[in-house]
Amino acid sequence: MERTWLGSRREPLPLDSQLLAAFAEFQQQAADMRSRLEATRVAATSSDGLVEATVDAAGALAEIRFAPTAQRCTGTQLANAITEAAKAARAQARSDCDAAVGPVTETANQLMGMLGIDPPWLAGQGNGV
Repeated sequence: MERTWLGSRREPLPLDSQLLAAFAEFQQQAADMRSRLEATRVAATSSDGLVEATVDAAGALAEIRFAPTAQRCTGTQLANAITEAAKAARAQARSDCDAAVGPVTETANQLMGMLGIDPPWLAGQGNGV
């Protein structure tokens, strides 16, 4: 079986209107996903309300806000609140990113199936396209 960089090709590549429509849908979904990911900002507040941390789609800390009462806390309390808020924001950002990527992955799987290619990320799962 011939190997390609996308996986193993099972049959000749068809070029028909269904394939072209699927590819156009994939392109649109990929552009939408990119916009969503670029705009992703997730904020979470520590359980004690001392800190609000905001992260981007990659989970990088973008902003930290402190409640007025944070001035009366110990360094350890504040550090724990920052860590808690940042972890919560990162977890939500990861979930939001997974939701943005899911439809694109599904369309890519369908498109590759139309092309007769087994997606490499499904290799070994025994569930070809």
